[in-house]
Amino acid sequence: MKKLIIMLVMLISATAYGKVRVASGNGSAFLRGTMTSVESELGYNHYNKALMARLRVGSTFVLDPLFLTIAPYVEVKTGLPFVFGLQTEMMHLETGLWLQAGAMVDIKGRPGGIAAAGWSIFGVEYQKYNGREKLNRLLFIKLKLPFSFIYYATEQPWNK
Repeated sequence: MKKLIIMLVMLISATAYGKVRVASGNGSAFLRGTMTSVESELGYNHYNKALMARLRVGSTFVLDPLFLTIAPYVEVKTGLPFVFGLQTEMMHLETGLWLQAGAMVDIKGRPGGIAAAGWSIFGVEYQKYNGREKLNRLLFIKLKLPFSFIYYATEQPWNK
């Protein structure tokens, strides 16, 4: 039953593909390992009508019940220059809650930062840029699209 719950939470909560194993100890199952993660995020800011799209590819470290991810990313937004960044994420496997923090720089060389929180595939993200534009502070409602994780979760032995 625990393996089924883990699989269902993983399908809707995380991003991953790689060398993760289900180990057992003290009569319970747990996950350990590292994975390559591929994830896309889409965001919308109602106030400024800004759209955001992000693609990140990185490494996920699994220490059941936590998934810890670090990944570089690229991001485009309406009204702002192209952005490169580095993002970290901590996700609790059993609850689906996650936190993200990161640093970024746009193609004009201006730095910025992000902080986000959410549950499952839904979240809220705050971005702050070092600039004088109208859009130097943004709050996005976002949707996480964990492509590689869905593949990983459906290819595990407990699904066969």
